Amino acid sequence: MTAMPITTRDYELRRTPESVVPSELNEIKVKETSEMLLHEELAKARIQELEESFREARIRGSVRSARAARRWSKLAQWASERAHRHQH
Repeated sequence: MTAMPITTRDYELRRTPESVVPSELNEIKVKETSEMLLHEELAKARIQELEESFREARIRGSVRSARAARRWSKLAQWASERAHRHQH
C-alpha cells in the first residue's frame, strides 16, 4: 500500500463540508495572491532604491570628474606660467 503525499490545504479541503469549501478556497487564493503581491512590491521598491542610488552615484561621479578637470586645468596653467617664467 502506498500513501499519496498531500498538502495541508488538500487535507483540510477533504475534511470540511462542501458548503464551506468555496469560501476557504477563496481565502486561500486571496492569501496566496496577497503574499505574491507583497513580494512583488518589495522587489519593486528594492529596484527603485537601487536605481536611485545609481543615479546619485552617477551625479557624484560627474561632479568628481568636473572637479578633477578644473584641478588639472589649473595645474596645466600653473605649469605653463612657470615654464614661461623660466624661459626668460
